Amino acid sequence: MLYTLKNELLTVKIAARGAEPVSVVGADGTEFLWQADARYWGKTAPWLFPICGRLPGGAYTYGGVTYEMGCHGFARGMEFAPVAVSDTALTMLLQANEETKKQYPFDFSLEIAYRLEGNRLCCALKITNKGESVMPASIGGHPGFCVPVGGVGAYDDCYLEFSAPCTPRAVVFSVNLLDSGERVPYTPEDGVRIPLSHEMFQNDATFLCDVPREVTLRSKKSLHAVTVSYGEAPYLGIWSAANGGDFVCIEPWYGMASAEGVTAFEEKGDMFRLARGESRCVQMDMIFE
Repeated sequence: MLYTLKNELLTVKIAARGAEPVSVVGADGTEFLWQADARYWGKTAPWLFPICGRLPGGAYTYGGVTYEMGCHGFARGMEFAPVAVSDTALTMLLQANEETKKQYPFDFSLEIAYRLEGNRLCCALKITNKGESVMPASIGGHPGFCVPVGGVGAYDDCYLEFSAPCTPRAVVFSVNLLDSGERVPYTPEDGVRIPLSHEMFQNDATFLCDVPREVTLRSKKSLHAVTVSYGEAPYLGIWSAANGGDFVCIEPWYGMASAEGVTAFEEKGDMFRLARGESRCVQMDMIFE
């Protein structure tokens, strides 16, 4: 099922499956979101929960019991229930069930609330521990945006621009795309710009830390742009398909792939640790011009 939010500037479609935005169209008809071409990448803007990235061998242990879970967790493949619906706002809810507990033995709720404010799609995410024990969890965004933005020019005409000069560090991944623990300097042009090219994704994604709180996808050939605002997210990923595809994903993560050799959830880093009844709220907004 699809839900539609609309105002004078944007029309947004959100799927019940994964509570995933699947279309954002501007007043002039411009589609900003990647349209899930499976030849390159068959998703559009999934939410990642309860992990971001990979587990060693696709499994982990908790309390001595082994659980299997795929990359980025299960929320993106689950049906969310509508809690509140209006012309410009939508709240969707996923709660623990028999299927989730096969992968993640915790009682949780994940609430994703959307709100249109002019040309901004506000996305508020709330994780709550409904169980008795401490609950490890992470969350992240994985929205893909059309490149070239606005459909004008070529892929290489586009770039990412941070809201302020920065000196980021890049995560070094192992051959298994797990976290090596190493961070190395990464230097944007003039401290703010990262030019886009298909070649930069031949070895998968670039993940940065120590960056400003907003980044904008721009083009040398178009006035259209997309800004992603991600609050206190400690990691920002930049990814596209290694075989091409006219999109780039801008990924704010509150977690990271497991460290090589760490299989116990009790020891996994970059996780929230929520006490009984505790919630964690995060904000990730997208602004379309």
